[in-house]
Amino acid sequence: MGRIETRTEDIFKELCIKQGYTAENGVTVDRQSCRLAEIDALFAHASKTEGSDRPGYPDFIITNKTYPGIVIIAECKANNADHEQAMQEAFNYAMHLFKKYDIIVVAASGTTEAEFKLDTGIIRRDGSSITGKKEGYDSKTLLTLDDYEKWVGYTKNVEKAILGELKQIKDDINWILYAAG
Repeated sequence: MGRIETRTEDIFKELCIKQGYTAENGVTVDRQSCRLAEIDALFAHASKTEGSDRPGYPDFIITNKTYPGIVIIAECKANNADHEQAMQEAFNYAMHLFKKYDIIVVAASGTTEAEFKLDTGIIRRDGSSITGKKEGYDSKTLLTLDDYEKWVGYTKNVEKAILGELKQIKDDINWILYAAG
């Protein structure tokens, strides 16, 4: 990591503090490491180097006591031209965790507040992913943990409602076929 990327990380860290990601609020913001043994173990073979069996860590791993099932993974790049690479790397790191956690994936780029860019996605424990703006949840902004928990929960509730409607349609079709039979 070059010195210039450190500025991007500093801007991201400032955003975290503004959103209440502080120790006083039960939030742990780790840089390129993780204090939680379970998560640390999941990154034991996550090095970006192809074929390497070494540990690897995203730029930030954010955990919290209020929502222990949610982990935020953030990758930072100095240049906006590398923004998509940051998102891809964050998703790659998330693949090591998603079976045990709902992951908020964050890509950040830019070295000044004027050019700073942020994108967010979710990878749920079931492996499904969500990106973009959904029902008031803006993927271009770092949200509070409460908002992320609602976003994860909202998508689960919508999916549950859709599956319920599909089951009802299936039952109606079965009844029609039985009656016509």
